[in-house]
Amino acid sequence: MPDPIKIDLSGPERIIDPPIIDFLSYDSDLHAYVAEFVPDPHVSQEQKESLYLREGTATARRVGELLTELTSLLKADSPVVKLAHAGGDSFDFYTGRGQQVHLDDSPSAQFSFDVYAVIQALSQEVQLEFLRQRRVGKAAG
Repeated sequence: MPDPIKIDLSGPERIIDPPIIDFLSYDSDLHAYVAEFVPDPHVSQEQKESLYLREGTATARRVGELLTELTSLLKADSPVVKLAHAGGDSFDFYTGRGQQVHLDDSPSAQFSFDVYAVIQALSQEVQLEFLRQRRVGKAAG
């Protein structure tokens, strides 16, 4: 996984609260999404948590649906296959054809908020799966 980016949660200018996806990508060798996120402090006191979302699970299906929604919002040339926190309130999105879309390049504030809504939904899905995996002793990190 990439080196984690420090996220300042104290600033009044932040747009989203934890949980916050830091990195999400599909790994075809593992047949799973690999996710790293900043958890809600009530869920974990760790700065970052990580987990695998195995192919065929309800969570992996929902993550796939949300990535499809991001692909549509971003008007990407092919499906979004990876996203990464790019510092502050910015995110980078990568498509299967190598296109990179920076949230900083967004055409309007409304567009950014729409994208953040999907990112927040992804973050919630990942955190809920982390809680489920922790309960049964399968969380990766």
